[in-house]
This record gives sequence, C-alpha cells and structure tokens, in this order.
Amino acid sequence: MSEFLSEEASDRETHRSLLGTLCGFSFTGLLALVALPGDLKNRALPIWYILVSFVSYLGALNLQGYKSHRWHDQIGDALTETASLGLIASVIGFIVSSDLALGFRIFASVLSGAVWLFDFSIRFRYSRDFLRAKEQQEHGKV
Repeated sequence: MSEFLSEEASDRETHRSLLGTLCGFSFTGLLALVALPGDLKNRALPIWYILVSFVSYLGALNLQGYKSHRWHDQIGDALTETASLGLIASVIGFIVSSDLALGFRIFASVLSGAVWLFDFSIRFRYSRDFLRAKEQQEHGKV
C-alpha cells in the first residue's frame, strides 16, 4: 500500500475531471433539495445522503492533487464509492417516502440498490485480486 503509483496509474487529470463533474452534480442536488419550498423535515434523510455524497466527492477530488501512493488511491476509491452510495441512498429515500404504489417503491428501491451493489462488488473484487497478485509477486509466490 505504500508503493508509489506510476503517472499512468495515478491518472490525476482524468480522475479530477470526472470527480469534478460528479461533485458539481452532488452540490447542485444538495442546493436544490435545501432550496425547494416546503418542509425540510420531509427531505432530511435525502439531504443528509446528498451531503455525504458531496463531501465524499469533494474529498476524493482534493485527494487527486497529492495522490502518489497506492493507499491514497484506495482512500480515493473508498470516498468515491461512499459518494455514489449517498446518491443512490437519496434516490431510494425519496422513492420510499413517495406516494407511489408500494410495489413500484419496493421494485425501484431494490433495483437501485442492486445496481450499486453489483458495480461495487465487481470493483471490490478487481481491486482485491490485483492487490493479492501484487502481494504474491512481492513474496515470490508467482
């Protein structure tokens, strides 16, 4: 985890442009939820999730400025995953609290969560397999 990343592996500019866009999206969503007329208590949970998303994307974006070690990359990935989970959780929060048909609310919530979990599982597995292979290579087991 303490190894230095190559310039190609860190790919700061690509990550910064993507994270900047997603951070702006979360920021806009947060402001919209707070600025909408009506009782904020009804939107408290989605506002919290969008706030977590915004702060996590902002943290990951800032981390790109000095990312040089593998552990920086892992923290950035964790922040990005937390941010995307916050976005999905806010959508699920709105769906669950809506007056839509119960069957639709359940289906849409499960589908939203399943899509995030599927993507997260794949990313986690690739990352785990990569780090295991590096560990075996460093210990001469390959």
